[in-house]
Amino acid sequence: MAARSKTLLDQILTGMPSQEEMRKAPPGAVDKHMGWEKRNKPAIMEWKNLQLRLRPGEREAANLERHRPASSTLNMDNAVVQGKAIYIPDNVGSTVTFSDAELDQLNALKPGLRDSVGTMSNEQRQVVKDMLALMPAPKKASARERLEA
Repeated sequence: MAARSKTLLDQILTGMPSQEEMRKAPPGAVDKHMGWEKRNKPAIMEWKNLQLRLRPGEREAANLERHRPASSTLNMDNAVVQGKAIYIPDNVGSTVTFSDAELDQLNALKPGLRDSVGTMSNEQRQVVKDMLALMPAPKKASARERLEA
């Protein structure tokens, strides 16, 4: 089943409209998509069926969009939806984020601290995150302690 799924996916991705083409709809994108879908409909249905069996319970198992190519082969000059090019400097690092547990831990340390994380710079958030990593994890209360509280 896994080998057949891989073969089908390779077949399906050939000629598949890109993310950019689907989003911006340049001239020819609709015809390209309709032709691709008509040629590949049986293979798509078989692939989705195999994915649902290979990955039971996985919510996005049969989502073909995860495999849609990013680069376009069509001219985007006359696209219905014009895109914007955003250039991010190379020296920008990844953004420091917090899990819900870390935010709860911050709120337990000082009420309101959780809300101020959004106004901190990336460097300040990294310092706070590093300090949280050094602290022992909060102890979970037992059922008896929760009832007594």
